[in-house]
Amino acid sequence: MAITSELKKRFPASALELMKSNRRFANQDSAAREAHYARKQQLAVEVREAASLAARYEREFRETGRAESQRWQADAEAELADKKDELQELQDSPPESKTIFDDDKFLYFDKNTKRISWQSCIPEIKLKKNETEGSYLLKIREEVDATRKAIKSAENSPLRVVDAIERATSNIKKIAASGAPNVRGTLQTLEEADGRPRQGDLEWPEAHVDGHWYRDGFSLTVWLNKDLLIAKVTEEIKANAKSEGMSLVERASKVATLKAELLQLERLEEEAFRLASAYDPNLKRRKVSFEALLQIEPQTTASATTSEFN
Repeated sequence: MAITSELKKRFPASALELMKSNRRFANQDSAAREAHYARKQQLAVEVREAASLAARYEREFRETGRAESQRWQADAEAELADKKDELQELQDSPPESKTIFDDDKFLYFDKNTKRISWQSCIPEIKLKKNETEGSYLLKIREEVDATRKAIKSAENSPLRVVDAIERATSNIKKIAASGAPNVRGTLQTLEEADGRPRQGDLEWPEAHVDGHWYRDGFSLTVWLNKDLLIAKVTEEIKANAKSEGMSLVERASKVATLKAELLQLERLEEEAFRLASAYDPNLKRRKVSFEALLQIEPQTTASATTSEFN
């Protein structure tokens, strides 16, 4: 990913440095993948050669009975086993990626935030007495996990009973309206082809299915039993409701609040990771939002913050 003048204009220097580092890591990852693939190919050839050699010595021993052939067969089979183990280990352990983020994901993030100019937003971490960077990181990660669970719980929370009844009633009334026979024709006088007057007909509801029109008995039945259906469905909703739930507005507000809290916690996690990884290079970075990863925030409070794109 090239650092274009557009990116330089919209992102602070600290974020641009991370992007440059990520590009270097991506190049290293590419080289590591190529070396890994080349070694796998080489080992696959060596496995085939060792298997062929072992088979040849096995044939020689059967045909000649020479002790040397049996010894050579055993050596070739031992080498074959070693090569197979090494190949299996390579297949099971692909090179670990050093990249901070995926370029395609960043481009998606950037595309969705084109009108936003960013400024640096690096939180200050103050460790308590006897607290280490590593222990602080573990604590923050627990808080991040708890907040993510809370968001999921809020997003999956049931709606209020009154809202569920209102939606179900609206659904029934909509189908009932489409199932009502059209009686206007019976009130009109029409003219036959020969000029004689005749009374119009009742028009039954129809449904269009697979290119054909059919009499819509389902909608007609709902129309006939509308009040009964509303009463029965209301009963079912009340019986199935496990809690009072939240309205759509309440749920949206709660989720938005939790996501704002999550972003602040993710910022702390990313900064704690940066500090702790200086002492423990084996620490693994976890997925966080790009705002937290690049430690950025919109320059103006009027700009809307973005969702997590990772």
